Amino acid sequence: MQVPFSIGVTGTPGVGKTTLVKDLTNVMSLTQLAKNHECIEYDSREAIDVIDCDKLSKIDLSKDRNFIEGHLSHWSQVGGLIILRCRPDVLESRLTKRGYSQDKIRENVDYEILGGVWQDLHDDKRPKIEFDTTELNDFWLEISSWLQQGCPHMVEITDAKDLIIPTVFIFAFSVIISASLRVLNVWINLRLAASIGSDLSRKAYEAVLNQPYEKHLNFRSSALISSVTTNTDRSIAAINCLLLVITNSILALSIASAIFFINYKIAFFATIFFVFIYLFL
Repeated sequence: MQVPFSIGVTGTPGVGKTTLVKDLTNVMSLTQLAKNHECIEYDSREAIDVIDCDKLSKIDLSKDRNFIEGHLSHWSQVGGLIILRCRPDVLESRLTKRGYSQDKIRENVDYEILGGVWQDLHDDKRPKIEFDTTELNDFWLEISSWLQQGCPHMVEITDAKDLIIPTVFIFAFSVIISASLRVLNVWINLRLAASIGSDLSRKAYEAVLNQPYEKHLNFRSSALISSVTTNTDRSIAAINCLLLVITNSILALSIASAIFFINYKIAFFATIFFVFIYLFL
């Protein structure tokens, strides 16, 4: 496949970079590129060879027309980037099948959760296109179209400062929606509690008024009215508290279910932690 300039295929280990480019002929692995330009050094602490990103970033690729495949290819002078992402639980499963150690798996999964290679691309102006490889679909039709269009920016935000205004608006909108829902929830609870209390008080007055005349002579009406009013107010307050407990329980259960769905391990330990804090502190 012809490309207008060198294209980096990057992403966290395990997202599917090698699988994506396996059928192409104009592909160079980042490891081979680093070896050709003596950018590999031995890390005695980890007992492995590592790529020197500073040296890598100085390699002139202006005349190169290859796909550079590797999780550090965005550090090189490629003209454009194909960024691959993957859902963390699927990535963890893939790395486990590869035989990675638990520490290495955790390191890579955490890296992906925090944004993956995007953490290294602040203020990067090169054209980029991103794909979610969780389902390992064939993306070459979209990539071919992107290349034929001259590799336009498929990700419009290329500067971290561009995120400030959208983030502020999203945060403000979320606060307004959250506050509105909270006010609506309280209003519905109070309205329902008041309606139930009104029915209770009406039935209480009806029960009293339907007593025989002889019983009305034996108690004071002012004491009766005061007792009914006081107990009705207490009933309304108790019903309102019960409704708040029910609605907050539903909300907490929904949030917990969503967290368990995203990452059950984190949710499990977080639940144990908060239960411990609640019970013993």
